[in-house]
Amino acid sequence: MSLPKFEFTGDKEQWDESTETNVLITDFESGKEQRREKSPARRRFSLPFSQLRTQVDEIIEFYNNRAGPTEPFIWEHYITGEEIVVRFANETLTRQHFFDVGSEFSLELVELLGEGE
Repeated sequence: MSLPKFEFTGDKEQWDESTETNVLITDFESGKEQRREKSPARRRFSLPFSQLRTQVDEIIEFYNNRAGPTEPFIWEHYITGEEIVVRFANETLTRQHFFDVGSEFSLELVELLGEGE
């Protein structure tokens, strides 16, 4: 199955990338603790957009066609060009409108590392 590709470009000069870990920490009565990785670290991306209305409508259509944060898609990393399987982390897409010309908003993407995420 071929995944759709997110072809829209946000503000390439002010976007964020972070790494999130999933660690299980067990505290013992002795005061010691045990830590173990539950799953590999994955990346999150915050992409700000300031777009004209027609472009915003296309992005919203792409978001809605994925059922928001439900279905995966391909996003190309702005710096490395790597194609990454992601999904939207946003459960709600909030836009700030300026007149009837365009909108500003931010999309959060989370990297998918395996099947069933």
